[in-house]
Amino acid sequence: KVRDLRTLFVFNMLRRILFLLFIVQTSARSNAPAGCDGGGPAVRGLHSRASSSGSIETGGFQVMIDGEALTSGTTTTIATGVDHTVSLQVTTAAFFRGFLIRLGQTEVSTIDTITPAAGEGLASIATVCTTAGVGGLGHNNRSEKTSISGVIRFDSPASDMPVDVTIVVANRDESIFYHTAYSLTAATAVQVPATVAPVSPAPVTPAPITPAVSSAPVTPAPTTLAPVTQAPAPTTPPPISEVPVTATPTTPAPVTATPT
Repeated sequence: KVRDLRTLFVFNMLRRILFLLFIVQTSARSNAPAGCDGGGPAVRGLHSRASSSGSIETGGFQVMIDGEALTSGTTTTIATGVDHTVSLQVTTAAFFRGFLIRLGQTEVSTIDTITPAAGEGLASIATVCTTAGVGGLGHNNRSEKTSISGVIRFDSPASDMPVDVTIVVANRDESIFYHTAYSLTAATAVQVPATVAPVSPAPVTPAPITPAVSSAPVTPAPTTLAPVTQAPAPTTPPPISEVPVTATPTTPAPVTATPT
């Protein structure tokens, strides 16, 4: 009997310990991500005994940076020294409860490179990730969510950074979660000179010129009239009287005959 009582006591204690562990794990999952594993879903407890329900897109969700959707198998490039908006939102799904956006290790530290957006009350820095030496943004309650947003900023280049996104829809009666791995590169922005098309100058219409008006009085210059020579009036010649001509009589000279 004593052995049976001891066995029963140990069994009850173990059952209570397991129950308390389950409560702690459930509370951790409800208020923050329970794990920060890379290369797969960051889940614990009940989820660890189930398989992923599929990809983020299959579940009806979408991850975006600056309004552009991330695609698995394609590296998205962002500029360094600039704040970039990362968002997680539903597309066809009704809601989600828990989530984790994990920025994996690269040539630079990713801790504190992802933070909640200003005024975002449904997301917090995932301390479970910073403890692991990487950056992460996760849920801080188990309310139903349709979107959250954060800020990603890198001041130094980082190439081929693994980005693991996990979304949890249910974690009590059943386990429903989704996961997709993306890739991100932070590069120094290169300014490419823009090609300026030749611009033909527009025809210029000269403005009308308004002569300046002087307020000083104007003294007219004296005008000298040229002398006018009047043509003499036509004169009528006096009538010419004809003087009668009297013919003088001519006396022929005497002719003397020469004797032969």
